[in-house]
Amino acid sequence: LGLALLVKGSDIFVNAISRLAKRIGISDFIIGLTIVAIGTSVPELANTIISSVKGYNEIIIGNIVGSNVINITLLLGLSAILGNIKIKKEVIERDGYLVVFVSFLFFLSILFWRIKRLEGFMLLTLYAAYLLFLFKSKRVFWEQKFSEFFTYYMKFQFVETIKQFKEKTQNHRKIDAHLSNAIRKHRKGHITRRILRDSFIAIISLIALAQGSNMVVNQAVALAARFNISQTIIATVIIATGTTLPELTVSLTAARKGFNNIAVGNLLGSNIANILLVIGIGAVLRPIQVAKVAMFFSIPYLMFVSSFVLYLIKQKQEVSKTSGIILLVLYMIFMATNAILSQINFS
Repeated sequence: LGLALLVKGSDIFVNAISRLAKRIGISDFIIGLTIVAIGTSVPELANTIISSVKGYNEIIIGNIVGSNVINITLLLGLSAILGNIKIKKEVIERDGYLVVFVSFLFFLSILFWRIKRLEGFMLLTLYAAYLLFLFKSKRVFWEQKFSEFFTYYMKFQFVETIKQFKEKTQNHRKIDAHLSNAIRKHRKGHITRRILRDSFIAIISLIALAQGSNMVVNQAVALAARFNISQTIIATVIIATGTTLPELTVSLTAARKGFNNIAVGNLLGSNIANILLVIGIGAVLRPIQVAKVAMFFSIPYLMFVSSFVLYLIKQKQEVSKTSGIILLVLYMIFMATNAILSQINFS
């Protein structure tokens, strides 16, 4: 029930917020860049906030690492089996490398068994810079490379993008101010009821989301205590499988319809958001302690599969059915190893 509330609540919340943002004048691109892009990570984010408030650090790490491994093994593998996934070179050059980079950055941040608030803030800054980079380069979206983003971040060029965005927003407001009172009144009356409706739906779904997250976290803690298993392993195997359902739906639908870059982009984007945004927020709320199973197995395995997937897609700019089967095997190895570690109580 908790997972059902979490996943369905996330879906309704993202849709309501997207409509609400559009009605108050936010552009489609910005909506896609933020709300929709982050949308598939909402279950992980909700779990992270609840777990952080309650002090269950192991669930945060387990959920994120498990979700990311599942995304690029099980989900990408299933998408490839439906039909070879051809990928634009530019997607590989930017997002493929970025996924590997943030996975290694994640590992570096836990070397002292703890992700501090400062490190969480740095992860959030990097994610904000990534969104601004995409916004800045929307006209040449497919031509950007990871090296260009890295330069953009290291030279603090995102500060200039913020200034430009602020100027554009002010210009739009000036144009809007010149509209006749009659037009403004008509528009205001037309959208007010819909805004109220979408706001109500967003609030109700947010309550369902919070309740679902709370139930999932409590159930995970109870299971871990009952079977004397690490909370990290419970979160990695059970919670992560449930919270990746939005990515599963989007990616398999996109792959079946031939929208290969959407299928891959959704998974890569989700992995980037999970580490930079979700872990970042969790660490800022409360420093995150890391369990042995995450330090010595889960996170190194995530780095390995991230690098392996990048190697696969760089070879022929596609994920073939054969590669999809290999990814499914890697998923089964990951789950089997977690099962073994749970039996020997490696926490």
